Amino acid sequence: MLLVFGEIDARVHIYLQYKKNDGQISIAKIISSTVEKYGETIRKLKDDGFAVCVHGIPPAARTSFISNLPFLGTPEQRSEISREFNKQLGALCRESNVPYIDVQSISTDENGFMKKEYAADEVHLNGKAVIFARNRIVEAFKGSRNFS
Repeated sequence: MLLVFGEIDARVHIYLQYKKNDGQISIAKIISSTVEKYGETIRKLKDDGFAVCVHGIPPAARTSFISNLPFLGTPEQRSEISREFNKQLGALCRESNVPYIDVQSISTDENGFMKKEYAADEVHLNGKAVIFARNRIVEAFKGSRNFS
């Protein structure tokens, strides 16, 4: 089972929760709580016998989004949130012995944003990232039953 997490986790949900709580709960704590909840599901699937692999979130885009939501965070805030989210999610996967695909390792520039050569549009990664992810998926599930 391949679990894919999206940048919207950082772009909307984490920063939104931070602002809804008037900054009383730190972004770091919200990220930790979110990753731990994801970890519960990841470990349960693994304990239930599924071969599990996790695909981390792509880097943030430099774009400032227009939305009906009250809080989105600046591109810089989203970049930091996505970097920290991936760091914690990757650590959880390593501790749980679950393969983790760190797409940010190839597609993030020195400022934490999506590299132009990996951008399909303002938010999504292009085929270069697909090749990277596909190879990691094959590695992760090699030897699993019903995988070809």
